[in-house]
Amino acid sequence: MEDKIREYYHRKDHNMTHRHRQIVSSHAYHLDLYLESVILILYRPFLLEKPEVNSPSASANEWRSNIERKMRAAAMSTNGILGNMASADMISSCQSMICIALVPTLQIYLVDSTSTKSLVRRMGIHNLELCMVVIEELKTTYFGAEILFRMFTKAQSQVRNRRVAAAAAAGKDVYQPSSNADAGIVTDVADGVYPNNMEVLDVFSVAWNPFAQVAANGFLDNNEYV
Repeated sequence: MEDKIREYYHRKDHNMTHRHRQIVSSHAYHLDLYLESVILILYRPFLLEKPEVNSPSASANEWRSNIERKMRAAAMSTNGILGNMASADMISSCQSMICIALVPTLQIYLVDSTSTKSLVRRMGIHNLELCMVVIEELKTTYFGAEILFRMFTKAQSQVRNRRVAAAAAAGKDVYQPSSNADAGIVTDVADGVYPNNMEVLDVFSVAWNPFAQVAANGFLDNNEYV
């Protein structure tokens, strides 16, 4: 399935003879985002649950690592596309569908931000913040962006609070860069003091399906995600 999706990249690049035009470039970037989003959605069910490996010669850990590698590559590609769009001043003219397309990437980075591996955790936090900058820019145009911003901001806050609590319980110092000190944003802790991803699922259970509550209740409570 992934190979078939990747074929569209090659077809698109082959047919893009006027990508230097603003409108064509914008549509091309949107297509890139949608394709990366589809790939992330295909692999997302396997991120927090490791199914049986069919091949007896394949290692479960290797299989999981391969899935994570593919998902992070797609998420990083999404960040690259967003960076290109921001540089070309295209964010303000994005289509509304981009809000839904960014959800899988936000979810991946939120999971990475809970990793027990320091570098993975810090990269997850950094990349999630980049996406949130774009979401914040879209808030003025799309209500869906407002929903995403509130939900993932709350999820980030809960992850940070648990990180601080875990560090305090372990008697470890919390790393806090000077650039974020005034904002009170804790970005990292020492290795070995953060719970496993499965133990923090409740932090982003809502974010895993961000529009479910809107569909169920019709509207968000004004204070629920503030």
